[in-house]
Amino acid sequence: MTKNEQVSVKKAARGVLYLYINFIVGTVVGYLYWVIVSRMVKPEAVGLASTTVSIATLVSTLSIFGVPVGVQRFLGKAFGNHDANAFRSHFNGALVFLIFSSGAAALILVGLSGLWVSFIGIPNSFIVIAAIMAFTTGLATLFGVAYTASIRTDVSLYGGVIASVARLVIGVLLISVGLEAFGIAVGYLISSLFLLAFLAILGIRLLRLHVSRLTFLHTKEIVQAGFVNWVPTAIATIGTHLSVIAVYGFHGPLEAGLYYISFAMASVISAISASVMGLAFPILSGMTDGRKRACWRAIKLALVFTVPLTASLAAYPQVTLGFFSPEYAVASKMLLVLLFATVPQGLIDGVNSLAYAYGKYRLVLVMGLAISVPRTVMYMILTPSMGGLGAALALLSGTAIGLVAAFGVTK
Repeated sequence: MTKNEQVSVKKAARGVLYLYINFIVGTVVGYLYWVIVSRMVKPEAVGLASTTVSIATLVSTLSIFGVPVGVQRFLGKAFGNHDANAFRSHFNGALVFLIFSSGAAALILVGLSGLWVSFIGIPNSFIVIAAIMAFTTGLATLFGVAYTASIRTDVSLYGGVIASVARLVIGVLLISVGLEAFGIAVGYLISSLFLLAFLAILGIRLLRLHVSRLTFLHTKEIVQAGFVNWVPTAIATIGTHLSVIAVYGFHGPLEAGLYYISFAMASVISAISASVMGLAFPILSGMTDGRKRACWRAIKLALVFTVPLTASLAAYPQVTLGFFSPEYAVASKMLLVLLFATVPQGLIDGVNSLAYAYGKYRLVLVMGLAISVPRTVMYMILTPSMGGLGAALALLSGTAIGLVAAFGVTK
């Protein structure tokens, strides 16, 4: 290996490390945010704010059509070839597309705010917050991809830390003056705006990114490249975040608040498996032999962390939830059911990464459908009668079926 190649490998490894730290910081600060606000407000406020965030996440994921992922391939190639013009051209094409697609989705969301009020009782002001968040999140994701492709993930890390701290400080400050649910939601909105502003401003200075004219050049190839990833991602997002919206719609903010805190607890454990497999994915993709063995080692490493933590929380669910506030202790059954899904989800994440590494995108889609379709159907069946516990059981049912599909894929 030449000296230049060694430098490139070290730079890439450092870039992956920054991405991982950014993910961990975001997860930890996000969890800390909900711990603090749950002690300051009633579960009803948590339910309304978390439903707003879930709506924003759904709309953002559905409206970007996988463009940030699709353009990363072209940006990475242009950066490797030192072709600044191609880098800017592909970035601008993706940016213009997202401005139109995410902007249209945000406007449609606001235009249908009356339906949201009628069907699930979300106030108009929260729909506006969700729409702005959906728009800014998509654009911020694209800028983050540009830094990843140019191996400047340290900038993404700094932006993520600033955004997370801003959410924590501003959200808590607004809650302390009596805004409660609105303060929680605005904290998330401010975080999204700070991240986009930080990445965009430095993008202009460091990467010379700018839109000199509106162009859809390269848009078709970018969308085609990202669509393969977008479909399973959209399916997974629907299967996960629809649960919060369903609970709010059928049983109101109190039940949604109880469910969301339980969901957030289980999600922290699931994030451990996701982070381990996220680090393993580039390694698996670069291997020509031994991928299955390497994948199984990564899965076992994830299980070393998740199984003891899951068992500890499952042994004392009321104590765990009581740490947020005594009012959440009644959600212990919801937490137990959601915890049962964490370990199988780790196995699914491993198989999913392996299938991606082999380029078996159809299998990834099959596993995504096997998880999300049963979940969505069961949300509609179980949530009306059982509330948050029904949503948790629906989520678990999808995970169980997805695990069966994952075992089928490995054969």
